[in-house]
Amino acid sequence: MLGVTSVAESLEDAIKASYSKAEKIKFENAYYRSDIGKRALAAYNK
Repeated sequence: MLGVTSVAESLEDAIKASYSKAEKIKFENAYYRSDIGKRALAAYNK
């Protein structure tokens, strides 16, 4: 398991940055979840 985190001015920017970084990581059988952070962002934007 590998974790990717980012710090940014906003939660949305941090999520975008983390996904951008995760897409660059390549190895056999690699995958990443694209739903991480969406619930937090939705709750934050309420």
